Amino acid sequence: MKNSRYLFIPIGLILFFFTSPIFSQSTYNIESEAITGIGANTPFWMMSNRHGIASIDKNNGYLRAGVFNTTNVSNSLNFHFGLDIVETHNYTSKFILQQAFCDIDYKKFELSIGSKEYPGIQKNQLLSSGGMSWSGNARPIPMVRLSTPKYISFPWLFHNALKVKAAVAFGWFTDGDYQARTIRFDSINKNSAYTNYYTKKVLYHQKEFSLMYNFPKSAWSITFDGQLENQFCGDRYYVDHNVIKVISTPITLKHYWMILIPSQGDSQSPTSDQVYAFGNTLGSELLTISYHPKDYEIKGYIENFFEDFSGMSKQNGFDGLWGLEYASQTKQGITGVVLEYLQTTDQSGSIHWAPSDYKGTNLTNQATGNDDYYNNGNYTGWEHWGMTNGNPLLSSPIYNTDGTLRIQNNRVKAFHIGLSAALNHTLDARILTTYSQGWGRHYLPFEKVKTTTSALIELNYSPSKLNGWRFTASTAIDRGTLYGDNSALSLKISKKGSLFAH
Repeated sequence: MKNSRYLFIPIGLILFFFTSPIFSQSTYNIESEAITGIGANTPFWMMSNRHGIASIDKNNGYLRAGVFNTTNVSNSLNFHFGLDIVETHNYTSKFILQQAFCDIDYKKFELSIGSKEYPGIQKNQLLSSGGMSWSGNARPIPMVRLSTPKYISFPWLFHNALKVKAAVAFGWFTDGDYQARTIRFDSINKNSAYTNYYTKKVLYHQKEFSLMYNFPKSAWSITFDGQLENQFCGDRYYVDHNVIKVISTPITLKHYWMILIPSQGDSQSPTSDQVYAFGNTLGSELLTISYHPKDYEIKGYIENFFEDFSGMSKQNGFDGLWGLEYASQTKQGITGVVLEYLQTTDQSGSIHWAPSDYKGTNLTNQATGNDDYYNNGNYTGWEHWGMTNGNPLLSSPIYNTDGTLRIQNNRVKAFHIGLSAALNHTLDARILTTYSQGWGRHYLPFEKVKTTTSALIELNYSPSKLNGWRFTASTAIDRGTLYGDNSALSLKISKKGSLFAH
């Protein structure tokens, strides 16, 4: 993986601070999982929202080891380091450098460098089906990220009742070689619904912004989160008359600036970017209303996904992730419940016709629909190592059997339930169940609607006499025409502790 050379700096810093006498606390995490099953694939909920640590092969496993350190230099300055590696069996890679990061916290800001797992915004990572633009479904994207990790309030801003949080990042996708060995060019066709290609050296950009208002003398609050994700530059490989050709967009400071401040592409950009905005842009708008007295929290949310302004201005009808969550502060009984409805069937209408795309046309009316969620004409799509970066119910390309890298099922309706419970102080459980219908794409619909019911039951045991040990047993199934009939069992063993005992 050529891009891994960029991780040498954070890895070097990590090793330095782990062996430095000024460290304040270091921890380790060792984990191993084995999955065995019957059917065509690993069941959906043993594949999804695991930060890419998943394999479609029904018999798979891994051994994972991580070390993490926090160094407190002063009240204003802290360092955080992490190194997390995975050795796998029957995965897309035999070895995964999952996390390798250096975080520098200075007062209210954090600079993070390297590869790091980030969960979906305002989502229960264990119970939700996943965020629309970012879910924690795929492997981390290495990046340089500047953020305010906690909300900031000001006395002059509604007397501290209004809080703000933001982040901006640049990074790079590392799956170019995976795309090259996965694609099959014999599946191409001149119709854009079929055209197959892959990309390398693609760059990443992220913007996040959050506003939270706490109603005075009340347990109610309202939060608005905005996310903007971009893919830009890189090389696009395609076939023309049985010859593999490449179209390259150079990486320059100008292109970084054009993606930071959304602009039309220049003469070095793909043709479509010269007409519209530079790069592949997508994102979501998330509105959350919360009621949080002392012992529990109830919140409702709607996350609207968009590929362009038509979706941003909610011309995509009822599309979005609609959710209700209950979370208990107690450690016994029902500790969490998530109910979600996902719809992505509208996509601002089934027809896309922009006269500017067809010079000389007599059809001057415009219908800017058919947003084709997670797909793009210049990039393989909103994916990393075969898994969508957004909600996994829009089927990841790793499921494709024809050698394409497109998301082939992005028109979905789904009902999802997640539940967690603590039976006692050593035993807890998690249940996920989802019913999903898939229509394929507007460009290439399924002949018949495909359905699936996916479920997971997980039991965790943390014996009080074995400090830091955790044993997890789970079973999962798929039933239906979308992913087939799959069943599997999993056993996971993990150990956490202090790296240097005092």
